[in-house]
Amino acid sequence: SMWYDSRYNAAFDRAINSLNLDERGSQKDLIGFANLIFAQSAMMYFNLFGSITFMIAGGRFFKYFAVHPRLGEMSRTISRAANDIGHFACVFIVTLLTYACAGHFMYAYSYPQDFGTFFSSVIAMVRMITGEISYTALENAYGSTSVPFIQYAYMPVMMFYFGFFFIVIMIALNIFLGIVVSAYEHTHDHVKELGHEDGNVFHDIKLMV
Repeated sequence: SMWYDSRYNAAFDRAINSLNLDERGSQKDLIGFANLIFAQSAMMYFNLFGSITFMIAGGRFFKYFAVHPRLGEMSRTISRAANDIGHFACVFIVTLLTYACAGHFMYAYSYPQDFGTFFSSVIAMVRMITGEISYTALENAYGSTSVPFIQYAYMPVMMFYFGFFFIVIMIALNIFLGIVVSAYEHTHDHVKELGHEDGNVFHDIKLMV
């Protein structure tokens, strides 16, 4: 990894040095610019495939954990709840996209950094789940900068924000938690039948030491 990083940095430096810019900053050396784009693209694909490789390698640990009665609880829980999670995901994604459309329609021009495009609106909905976008920010973006609105004029903002908070955060996420907890309870029932020392990793390590 360090060899690839140093090789990329050297290629990037060569591309920068090969650029020939005049006082206005206009591009003259197209070959140097092409080298720069190639270096950036190469590092982007390297990071993409490298990160995917690590995630796949990490995911294979669950395959080995699955044969253990205690370590395999997570993978067996996910497997048991997969069908319900899939149906929940369909409803959740449709709801998220619906609110993303509404947010883009309301704030495309007044709040372009988060709702300027439909894709950025979807990301904004995820940020609303984590609490990064507040009601005050939406209210200020919706209001007029010259003439103050009466309180009733902010009704669309209230419906948008609190409707999303109630449906997605309070109901949908708790349903998802209930699906996982229910699957875990069924999975954990088999673990309860085991003795304290049966399939106990820490007990096995203690015996080895």
